[in-house]
Amino acid sequence: MDGSENLNTFGELLIKQVRDRTIDQWEKILTGQIKSKRAVSVYEEAQVKLDSSALEMVTGLVSQIVDSTLHNFLSLCEQEEKIKILFKTNYIEEAEATDIVGNSEGLAGELYTEDGWILKYSQKPYIEP
Repeated sequence: MDGSENLNTFGELLIKQVRDRTIDQWEKILTGQIKSKRAVSVYEEAQVKLDSSALEMVTGLVSQIVDSTLHNFLSLCEQEEKIKILFKTNYIEEAEATDIVGNSEGLAGELYTEDGWILKYSQKPYIEP
């Protein structure tokens, strides 16, 4: 697998396992589907303090907050020389690891555009800030 394939595999994992899972978790919290003590507390407080349009707005903000966090994390990885992300698709000792930052022309930018990671791999809608 070459560097660009590893870059896209990394992006797919990031979107599916971090972005979509986080958005899904907060959608479930805000609709009362998660029953942990903290989740129930957040749900109950939202029910008391937010009308349906405000709750809808908050739910829409969740994906934007997650996307901003991913963007800032990827920008940090790109700008901070102390951070290096090496990725390999298998655990074979001899397998070559890909430098994710080095294989991207702009790591945070990989999230966006028509062929970016969010639109390509996400099951959750993208809401532009």
